[in-house]
Amino acid sequence: MNLKSAIGLAVAAGSFLIQAGTASAGTSRAVQRGETYCVQHGGVVQTRIPEYGTNGGNPLILAGSAEFCQFTKEKDGSQINVLLSMLESRDPTLAALA
Repeated sequence: MNLKSAIGLAVAAGSFLIQAGTASAGTSRAVQRGETYCVQHGGVVQTRIPEYGTNGGNPLILAGSAEFCQFTKEKDGSQINVLLSMLESRDPTLAALA
């Protein structure tokens, strides 16, 4: 690899990292606004973690987590859980439309 190629690769990698940081900052703001909406409309914010094998006696906890808002209907106790970031999405997602 020559010097010109190495510099181009470094610039591309730096650009990717800057864009990734901006996306996560935007997502964080959407989650904060979603949390505010959730609480103001009677929901409860919950942090969920992914687990594998929950039907057995020893589930495997996987990496990551997601913030949800749980709305409960007082009349019959039914519940719906919505991602906080989805509450402030400008455009509908496929999951929201389903």
